[in-house]
Amino acid sequence: MKLYVKQVLDEIINTLTEKQRNILIKRYGLDGGHRQGLQEIGNSISLTRERIRQILNIILQKIAGSKNKNFLNLQKEVKKIFSRYGYILLEEDINIQIRGDKHKESIEDKYTYLLLSIINVFYQNKQSNHLKEHWTSDTKITTSLVKVFEHLHKKLKKNPNKLYYRKEIEDLLVESFEKIQPKLKDHGKKYKNMWLSLSNKITMNPYGEWGSVDQPEINLKNLNSYIGLVLRHTKEPLHFKDISERISKLKGKKVLSDVCHNELVRSDKFVTVGRGLYDLKSDSCRHGTTQEITKCILLENKNKKLNQNEILKLVKEERKVMDNTIIRALKDKNVFKINKDGSYSVI
Repeated sequence: MKLYVKQVLDEIINTLTEKQRNILIKRYGLDGGHRQGLQEIGNSISLTRERIRQILNIILQKIAGSKNKNFLNLQKEVKKIFSRYGYILLEEDINIQIRGDKHKESIEDKYTYLLLSIINVFYQNKQSNHLKEHWTSDTKITTSLVKVFEHLHKKLKKNPNKLYYRKEIEDLLVESFEKIQPKLKDHGKKYKNMWLSLSNKITMNPYGEWGSVDQPEINLKNLNSYIGLVLRHTKEPLHFKDISERISKLKGKKVLSDVCHNELVRSDKFVTVGRGLYDLKSDSCRHGTTQEITKCILLENKNKKLNQNEILKLVKEERKVMDNTIIRALKDKNVFKINKDGSYSVI
């Protein structure tokens, strides 16, 4: 439902004196300009900062007390929206829910801000350690949410390598409500889906996995973290061009394959598993091509006289590669030789 905030407020603003309209427009940027400070407004019309403040209070009280039918209905609808979304709305979602659009900042946004400032049941809270910038019609719920998010965040940090799907993180949020704010547990169950988006410390990655912003696969700061996320999610080696294409889709913008390849080569988080193929380095992993890994395995097991099948098994324990890739490496006569008993050794 789209609410025509500007049209309704203009009906009331047009009843103000010219001086009052001028001050209100400057203060809230209702003409499309920037929101002016009290001193700036005062200088432009030769009045003190204090006098401007007094006049603004009179103006806002007059608008708030208006009996305009459309204005009274508008207030009711806005309160319903806040109730429907758990009494809290992100600053960035205000215009989507109230005006029904996703446009970037415009005059309409400034009218919405004016409306919420006038209705005395709404409060604007700036971004804090645990909550994003938002408007609320119930400050007690905001205070409770901070405590709940603090508890949930501490719980997530105890298992830094675990990520959660949406239902799992919602269940954990409800558990935190039951433990920290049991009186609000029913609210937690009802609004868990909407309230999760308020957290500054708990969020999701492009694959829809949730966790703490302290986790590298959640807080994707650079290309290296995106590569790690893609490889962990696919659970198999990928060509660097494939990796760059997948990251491009996640980010919504082109990532050059050469840039991606350079990062794969530079970082010690990844290992080469074939020509152009890379995987995450595990605790048991080591750097090198398939041929180099095969060579290391033969040197480490030189007293065991490994045949081809035994070599394939050991190499594949370290590398997710095709048999033919290993066999092709073993055919390099400058590196390996086949003994009379069918075993291999390093030259």
